[in-house]
Amino acid sequence: MERKFAHGDSVAWCDNGYGLVYDRKVGDFFGSIIAFVILPWLVLRVAPTLAQRWGLKPFTHFKRA
Repeated sequence: MERKFAHGDSVAWCDNGYGLVYDRKVGDFFGSIIAFVILPWLVLRVAPTLAQRWGLKPFTHFKRA
């Protein structure tokens, strides 16, 4: 691109450019990563720390068979 600028030529971008990034499938893919990987990890990582910090006790009123 620098060579084109040095010669005074015009630079033409491709028509669709980064259009693939804004596709619905890409957004769904990243949404599913957030929903099924990041949020469960965050809950399992943060919930015990918050429970300990707030002094909550484990949920134990169910009878085990």
